[in-house]
Amino acid sequence: MKNFKLLSILLLSMLFMVACGDDDDENSLSGATFLPVSDVLENCNDPSENQSYTYDSNGCVDDVFVTLCTEFKFNSGSSGVIIAMGSVFGLPLTEETTFTYTLNGDAIELCFLEPDTQDEYCGNGTVDGDTITFSGVDTDGCNFTNVIRRK
Repeated sequence: MKNFKLLSILLLSMLFMVACGDDDDENSLSGATFLPVSDVLENCNDPSENQSYTYDSNGCVDDVFVTLCTEFKFNSGSSGVIIAMGSVFGLPLTEETTFTYTLNGDAIELCFLEPDTQDEYCGNGTVDGDTITFSGVDTDGCNFTNVIRRK
C-alpha cells in the first residue's frame, strides 16, 4: 500500500498544478524539461497518509518495490507532457500524461486529466528561476508541496 501511495503522490503532484497566461512567460518554459525534487504530504486527515519523498538528481525515487523516474516537458503553446518511467513490484511502468499550463507573472496553473478516470485536475504554483513549487490541499485533506527544477 505504501508503494501505491508513492505512485499516488506522483499523480497528485501532477493533478494539483495550475496556471494563467502571458505569452512572454510561456516562452520562458517552452522547450524546458523539469525534474521532481521533492513531494511532501503532511497534516493529512488520516496521519498514515503523511509522506515525504526526495528525488535524486535524475528525477528518480526508490521506495521498496517502486522505482520511479519522472520528467515534466514543457512544449510551446502552453502544453506539455509528464513522463513517468520505472517499475512497480518488478513490473515495468511507462506513463505519459499531457498537461496545459498558463503563466501570469511568477504564478503558474497546470491542468491535466487523471489517466484512469479522465477527471481534470489543476494546481497552482510559483515559478522562481529554475524552480517551480506547487502547494495546496489535496482531495484527502493533506497539505501538499511539490517542487520541480529545470534539468
